[in-house]
Amino acid sequence: MSPKTGRTIAIALAATGLLLSAVLEYVHVKTYIDVTADSFCTVGATLDCGQVALSRFSVFLGVPMPVWGFFGFLSMLVAAIRRSRLLFPLAAFSAVASVALFFESWLHVGSFCMFCEAVHVVAIALAIVAWKIPEPQPLDRKTLIGALGIPAAFLIAAAIFVPSYWVFALWTDGPPKPTGVDEDGHQWIGEQQPEFVLHEFVDYHCPHCAISSNLMKMKLVDGASIKIVRRHQPRNKCTIHKPQICSSMRAAHCAGKQGKFWEMDSWLFAHVAGKGFVSARPAAEELGMDVDAFDVCIDSDETWEWAAAEAKAARKARVIDTPTYLIDGKKYQAKEARALVD
Repeated sequence: MSPKTGRTIAIALAATGLLLSAVLEYVHVKTYIDVTADSFCTVGATLDCGQVALSRFSVFLGVPMPVWGFFGFLSMLVAAIRRSRLLFPLAAFSAVASVALFFESWLHVGSFCMFCEAVHVVAIALAIVAWKIPEPQPLDRKTLIGALGIPAAFLIAAAIFVPSYWVFALWTDGPPKPTGVDEDGHQWIGEQQPEFVLHEFVDYHCPHCAISSNLMKMKLVDGASIKIVRRHQPRNKCTIHKPQICSSMRAAHCAGKQGKFWEMDSWLFAHVAGKGFVSARPAAEELGMDVDAFDVCIDSDETWEWAAAEAKAARKARVIDTPTYLIDGKKYQAKEARALVD
């Protein structure tokens, strides 16, 4: 590979990485602000950008991972243009991080994002090309400022000024609106005399549910005349006495027994969505609940019967997908429900 050819390929790859990172940030924002189960970036359970967006490394040090990628590729683009020897260590680090994030998606998230994987392929390819480029130029002050200083300044600015659109409403100190239990035993939060009563069917493990519920809670706090009634449509049948089956909805039910339903509800969405089994015992401790009574409640026959009845009620209402909203007996998808109450 000639120096000129290597430089051209490296510039093309870095520019491609910049473009993909920008698209990925758009997907990340859209996932949290305007989530839909049929997103163009979601193709079944294996390719689900929503689930990846909720993973523990989708935001790092207060900055979304696509923004890290964007300024990382910007650094590599500057280094590639100047054919600097700085390109290889930057690209090698990016490639190693890409491999680590791939295994994170595989082993812990259980889903992949097509744009994330495209970014990873570009990063690895760029590392290979950077290694092959002959006669790299020595590192100089101008390259150092352009490749590291300016992107670093923009990253710091992003961490300070970019709104935290990915943060969930965590009501561990208590819900901000009146709460209660309706005549059918379902927990509700919102206005006493609302314009709309929304029966919100969710599964705490569902990423789309977590995001949609969070958006609806934000509308509630911002003054929308609504009452949210928590309903459940669990992915797994709740008729088997095993610790991990329907554990999250059982935890919410038992927290409600101690007057902490909405605190637990928000904790579960923030810590469980997009993941496998997560024990809610730390939440019970954090919320100051009677943990022993909580443990007994979760495994009690009454709680199992309640969970099975909730799942049966969802099937009777012909609620299949989550999240789903029932308003005056009519079914709405998440986006439709939000538009209705705006």
